Amino acid sequence: MSGNYFPNNWARYKAAPDDFFEPHTFMEIMAYKLLAWELKPGICAIIRVTNSETKRTGMSHEGPPIIEEFVYKRKSAADKRIEDLITKPHLEFTVCTPDLIQAVSAHDSDSDYEPSNF
Repeated sequence: MSGNYFPNNWARYKAAPDDFFEPHTFMEIMAYKLLAWELKPGICAIIRVTNSETKRTGMSHEGPPIIEEFVYKRKSAADKRIEDLITKPHLEFTVCTPDLIQAVSAHDSDSDYEPSNF
């Protein structure tokens, strides 16, 4: 292989004794991975849509699976999209805000949706 590669120190890490590395519990890793999302400044919400009838990602019924993602700077625009999506029973969607990640489905028993919850 040609080209310049950055030097790495894998041999030094492999030769290091076990006590060189700090052990982590499963809960620490899960908290780090699941509770540490971050949105770029100025982004209010991200909404990802899945069609539960076709199991394709996105709103399209035809063609190859696509990822349909909506990014919003204004909360009012995100609320409007959520209100539109919630009327379509074949769509499931996930809403990500700086404070929470919430999956919403027509099969959810919670029918008292309020946009202010997001």
